[in-house]
Amino acid sequence: MTAAKGKNKILVIDDEPHIVGYLKVLLEDNGYSVVSSTNPACVIKMAGNEKPDLICLDIMMPRQTGLSLYKDIRQNQILHNIPVVVISAVENAVHGFKKLFDRLTETNGITAPDAFFEKPINAANLLNFINTTLKPNLHKDNNTQTCQNKQ
Repeated sequence: MTAAKGKNKILVIDDEPHIVGYLKVLLEDNGYSVVSSTNPACVIKMAGNEKPDLICLDIMMPRQTGLSLYKDIRQNQILHNIPVVVISAVENAVHGFKKLFDRLTETNGITAPDAFFEKPINAANLLNFINTTLKPNLHKDNNTQTCQNKQ
């Protein structure tokens, strides 16, 4: 744990301020410290300085896609082992994005994201995943979790 007072720190990256605000309140209300950015261009430096325990990454952003940013995170010496949760607002796109990430991981030798979630985010599922992932001494397997909202 890298945050003050023993709280795990989560970095939220999304170009939509209302999503950042929602996740910040949700995570802080559940005992996490949150840092955030709506600008993908500054994320690598910010993450290196903040040293988050987990990253929530929007996939569809202007200027730099979440896919490109994910590749940068995984290829960064300091950040490459931080769990990453990918979030998408594109309905039923999780499986399509998983295929893109699978190709990215195969061609670049990097690990797949730890989980995929669709917007609107199911808060209980997201918190369950984060709580499980950030438990001390948790031995994770290499399976990637996919969480979709059924409406």
